[in-house]
Amino acid sequence: MFGAPVEDELADEEAPIEDDVVDEDFFDTTSVPEPEGGGSWWAGEVLDRRRPDIGLAPEDFPADGLEVETLIEGYNPIVEEGDTVSVVFIGADTTSDGFDDMWSDPDGIEPFIIEDLGEGAGLVMELFDQGLVGAQLAERRQITAGENLAEGPGYGPFVYIVDIVGIDKAA
Repeated sequence: MFGAPVEDELADEEAPIEDDVVDEDFFDTTSVPEPEGGGSWWAGEVLDRRRPDIGLAPEDFPADGLEVETLIEGYNPIVEEGDTVSVVFIGADTTSDGFDDMWSDPDGIEPFIIEDLGEGAGLVMELFDQGLVGAQLAERRQITAGENLAEGPGYGPFVYIVDIVGIDKAA
């Protein structure tokens, strides 16, 4: 029923794990500023993307509504409440498409840092707190939010397209 152990040339050694090996030279990031706190190859991949096309926010979007759509899949890790996230984004409301356009900065793209995501610190709109939890590194998301999750009554709804440049996991 049970035979002798099979002799394997790697039996006394740990087998190398190839799945986690990444060729960091694959992406040319020589012209890309590293995000605050360091960076890696995916920062260059994200920052080299072209400016996304964004349409106007729907006028009849519910005031407490939130809709999240993944436009480009990301990599692990996953954003969780309390993490610090580096992002680039562009926004639109019902009359203007392309405000807060980080791709149009003449000085180049500088990622925006959101600390303690979802912790209610009040540093960013709630649409980021709720809309980015669950995102992955290098993911591009479109977040549509009503005025109550944006800047309050009379402001919104908004649509943002957000790229995740970096994730610092909460301690």
